[in-house]
Amino acid sequence: MQSRHMITLVDFIIELALSTLQLVSTFVIEVFLGVGLITAMIFVIGAVLTTVTVGYSSLLLGGAILNAITDWGGSARETTPPDRKP
Repeated sequence: MQSRHMITLVDFIIELALSTLQLVSTFVIEVFLGVGLITAMIFVIGAVLTTVTVGYSSLLLGGAILNAITDWGGSARETTPPDRKP
């Protein structure tokens, strides 16, 4: 009969990190270096554009959520109306 071993959170994180490193190294060695220079450049440019777009969209979404929750930000409504000068 096999003994059951309960995995801990630390073991899970270590295994996840090692699997991620193995995945990245496999991709770089077997896939990315196995294509031509132009294909690699197109891939890198696409990855950079995608990363910048997702990052900027996340920044906008985070700002909108922060504004909605705390009323803090550039478009937040003022609590007191500004003084009107004639």
